[in-house]
Amino acid sequence: MHLIKQYIHRQILNRAYLQTRRKVQMLNMDSIHSVGILTNPGNSKELNEYEQVVQLFQDIKKKVFPFIYIDKKAEIILSADKKDNLVFLTKANFNWLGKPKAEDELLEFQNKEFDILIDLSFSPVFGLQYLFVASKARLKISPIATFGESYSDFTLSIPAEEGKDFFVKEIIRYLQIINKTKK
Repeated sequence: MHLIKQYIHRQILNRAYLQTRRKVQMLNMDSIHSVGILTNPGNSKELNEYEQVVQLFQDIKKKVFPFIYIDKKAEIILSADKKDNLVFLTKANFNWLGKPKAEDELLEFQNKEFDILIDLSFSPVFGLQYLFVASKARLKISPIATFGESYSDFTLSIPAEEGKDFFVKEIIRYLQIINKTKK
C-alpha cells in the first residue's frame, strides 16, 4: 500500500509541476525582495533553527513568508510574539491525498510570485512538497537528496551535520555571487 501511495504522490507532483506556469529566473540577492519558506519542525530545537533562518533574511531586509507544517505529535511551544508572523499548517489543511484544500491562505501562498522559495523540510510531508512544486516562485531552492531536487531550480549539497542555518547562509552566499553586476 505504501508503494501505491508513493506512486500516486509522484504522479500528483509531476502533474502539478507541468501545470504550473511561472517565470523562472536566477536572481541575485540585490534583486530579491520576498522569500517564501516551507518547513516542518518536529521539536523546539528544529523550530529555533528555523527562526534563525527567518531572522537571517529579515536582517538583510527581505520580506519573509514562513509556512510551518506542525504534526499533532510534535510538541512545539511558541511564545505569543513568535506566532504573529508565522502561518501554521496541519493535516486538516490537506485532503486525504495530501493536496492542500482550497483555503485562502494556501491558494494565496501557492499563487504568490515569491522571488525565491526555499524548502527547509526536516522530514518529508507531501502537503509541503505539493506547495513547493505548485508554487509560482521565480526561483525554487532545496537541498540535494530531497524530493525537491527534481523540481528545484537551484540545489545545494551540505554536510549532514550542518544545520538549516548553514544551508541558508550558503544560499545567501551564492545568491550574492550569482549575476552580480559590476559597478
